[in-house]
Amino acid sequence: MPPMPSPATLNPMGHPTATVQEALKALQSPDNAVRSASEAALGGFPLAQLLPALAQSVREDGVPSSEQHLAAILLRRCLQSRWNEVENSNPADTDALLQQTLECLLQAVLESSEGMVKKSAADAAAEVWRRKQTRSLEDAPVAIIARWLAEPELGQLETATALFRLFDRLCEDEEIAPRLTQTHGASLARKVALALQQGRGGGKESEACMTAALEALVTCVSSLPSSSTIRASLCDLAPLLLSVLFVSPSPALFVSSQQLAETFPQFFAGHHAALLELVVRVVGSHGADAGADDDVKAVALNVAVSAVTSAPKWARKNLNIVKPLLEVLADCCGRVTSDEETWSSKDREEDDDEEDRLAQEALALATRVAERLNNNAVLEMLLHICTSFLASDDWRRHLAALSLLAALLEEEHSSLSVIAHSDEVVAVCLLRLQSPHARLRWAALNCLCCLLQQEEREGSVTEREKNLLEKLLESLHNETNNRCRRKGLQAVAEFFSNFGADDDEGPAMDPEVYAQLSPYIEAALQNAVVPLCDSSDAQTQELALAVGSVLAQVSGQHFQRFFSFFMGAVRRLLSVDFPSFLKTHPHGCSLLETAVEFAGALATAVGMEVFAPDAPWLLERLVEIQNVCSEGTADASLQATAMETVGIVAKVMGPAALPFLPAVSPIVLARVRQHVDCDFAEAIATGNEEAGASVSEEGRISKVNITDKSGRQTVISINTAAVEEKCAALRLLASLATSVGGQMPPDTAVEWAAAVTAESRGRFALIRKEALG
Repeated sequence: MPPMPSPATLNPMGHPTATVQEALKALQSPDNAVRSASEAALGGFPLAQLLPALAQSVREDGVPSSEQHLAAILLRRCLQSRWNEVENSNPADTDALLQQTLECLLQAVLESSEGMVKKSAADAAAEVWRRKQTRSLEDAPVAIIARWLAEPELGQLETATALFRLFDRLCEDEEIAPRLTQTHGASLARKVALALQQGRGGGKESEACMTAALEALVTCVSSLPSSSTIRASLCDLAPLLLSVLFVSPSPALFVSSQQLAETFPQFFAGHHAALLELVVRVVGSHGADAGADDDVKAVALNVAVSAVTSAPKWARKNLNIVKPLLEVLADCCGRVTSDEETWSSKDREEDDDEEDRLAQEALALATRVAERLNNNAVLEMLLHICTSFLASDDWRRHLAALSLLAALLEEEHSSLSVIAHSDEVVAVCLLRLQSPHARLRWAALNCLCCLLQQEEREGSVTEREKNLLEKLLESLHNETNNRCRRKGLQAVAEFFSNFGADDDEGPAMDPEVYAQLSPYIEAALQNAVVPLCDSSDAQTQELALAVGSVLAQVSGQHFQRFFSFFMGAVRRLLSVDFPSFLKTHPHGCSLLETAVEFAGALATAVGMEVFAPDAPWLLERLVEIQNVCSEGTADASLQATAMETVGIVAKVMGPAALPFLPAVSPIVLARVRQHVDCDFAEAIATGNEEAGASVSEEGRISKVNITDKSGRQTVISINTAAVEEKCAALRLLASLATSVGGQMPPDTAVEWAAAVTAESRGRFALIRKEALG
């Protein structure tokens, strides 16, 4: 382990290059204290000293390649985060500093023996060049690129890779890029062709060079003026690229090909048949590593879909070429693991099925084709494929068809086409409820859920609907698989939700409709909801309560005869010690939230006369939940639901809720007044080579992290939990004020009015809307 740097060894007034090299060694130490001391020491150097020292470390012989690579990354980071130190200095001095730094980096690009160092030096060189006050096509980086492009040979592979990368990064300069690409675009295309021709032999170095060449080509196309004649000539590379992909179907090459298809829709024009042949071949192959194999298949499908959807007019006129792609996508929708035990053991329905990534990707791509082409013929083609799959003897094809139908139902652009065949969809789904394969039963129930979510109905209950409900309840009663039970409960909830009234008087059913469905409601409660409320599976228990909540809402006062049992279930669930329960139950928040929501539905359904004895107890428990949430041990969604239920119970109680205001008011006002953080910041680049965006949840903060090609990150963080809680608290204040009416104490009324008025001028439109509403 390197010794911890001391002030003596890392003195900023000492020799910068030697000191920096010591720090680079220390930065790779497993000891956090050593790394922190090294970072602090480097931070103590003025940027004008640090840049040349880092550049010298990148170029200098004898320095380990890992340290050279790190030096190049640090140099780029320092430019991004500390540029203001020299930005306003004497322009001549600044240009001299940048030129000195640039010369070292370019020398490393050309002469280093390590490909990793060459690439990071290219990134850093482009960053340095972009900082110059004046840039031209005669500058050293461009001149080096020009000389290399003019050579008839590709040259050493790792150097070629770095120079392709340098060209790519130089084109990020929006001022220079159009002239750079217009001047050297044709030469770049010839060099890309050389890289592809030499890369057919395979090997990691060849693959890296071809990938860098294609990335440079994508950037070149993006930067070329739309009127440039060079663009058309680039299409000549398509057959060569396809021939390489036939031999070396690597994910990296497919990703670059996808970017080409999206950036330059004409690139694969005239070659779609060959592209689809390639994709069918790749998707049909079976490698030793199933996970890596699926990754290649997924990106191959993405290339084909991007090529088709980037030219929608062409695709609509050539549906004979689109059809094989749709068939391949549909087939992949059924490529799932055969391990039903692992599939059945998933705790939560909302968790991703990591083992079925290819099937999920294929579903998303199939719906994307339907959406982008927005053509009835395409949708009918997909439905025909589903029909042919359902006629086969392969249960996986049945699964693929049902999954695809569900995905189409979830999309606004395609749902109407599927709903037009709703009788057939219901029939095939009900038939699959008898399957011995739990996954197929689940898929059938999921498809029915999606259909029920989309259907709009009115009037009396039809015989077809009664038959559907009977089959759903029968399936749920006989089902033993927890995942199928959950999906069956969801389907029952969706069914009854469709019959609720949609008016200001509440969600209770029309009396005539209730008379038709009341036997089924009782059957659902006795045979499914009541037994599964005590399920050992947490999410099954939640969904049983959710179905009970729906049935309470649509039944209205008819639900009074079931009130005793369900209020007992609510009391049992909400009598726990909340802090302890939330610590020991991984999804305790979700279960408590469902129970709280159900309690509100019960109160609304049965009315104050029946609910009165339990109302004080429930309000007391809801206040306790608010206290626990305020301490940060529960999430915002539970707090918002608890606030909503307090409002519902207060509305049922009317003026009788007045004694509870002293306990509720401080908690609600604290949520109304809490500060909502929203930060927009550029973070130091991580050196990550992949561009993209990611969203993450960290505590109560939602972060959007956007990374550009150079590795610079822009982080936007918003306390979305606080926004959610503020809105819920404002709605609760309005509900409580309405419930207690003129009996509210004057001091409380003044305090509430002041809090609401302040939020009506808040930063977020969502919060202002709630305050003003």
